[in-house]
Amino acid sequence: MAIMAIQQIDIQNKTKETIRKSFLEDVVKTSLDVLKIKRSYNLGLLLVDNKFIKKLNKKYRGIDLPTDVLSFSLYDKKRMTIDSPDKILYLGDVIISIDEVKKQSQKAGCVFQSELVDLLIHGILHIVGFTHDKENNQKKMDNFSQKIINKLIKKKYK
Repeated sequence: MAIMAIQQIDIQNKTKETIRKSFLEDVVKTSLDVLKIKRSYNLGLLLVDNKFIKKLNKKYRGIDLPTDVLSFSLYDKKRMTIDSPDKILYLGDVIISIDEVKKQSQKAGCVFQSELVDLLIHGILHIVGFTHDKENNQKKMDNFSQKIINKLIKKKYK
């Protein structure tokens, strides 16, 4: 009998915006499936306002402005092959400003959920080591982001 991987996704919404946890969980699970993370894992997701994310952005990046998404990675590729005592891979936390999601979706003329999905995927990709510091890295990140979005679309219309 195969042992099922435990997917622990701690979602906290500190805003007044109603967002279904099952929707967010599906995006996280699909993202990690496309990224071939098959081990038991733990990931935190925090939805906040601009005031909160601005404080974090200043403290951790030295930028006194709100941002759309912050990622705090605990991921270490070496741990993928080394069992932690509790057998869980601790990935880290993604923090998203719902104020920025609203602003950016209006500016881009897209649906709120679409922008939220893009930012969540972006944060997850950063957690597992993707960067966009060079053009080649940006292309890799964009490629995986599109693969995740395609899989989400395919699941929705099955």
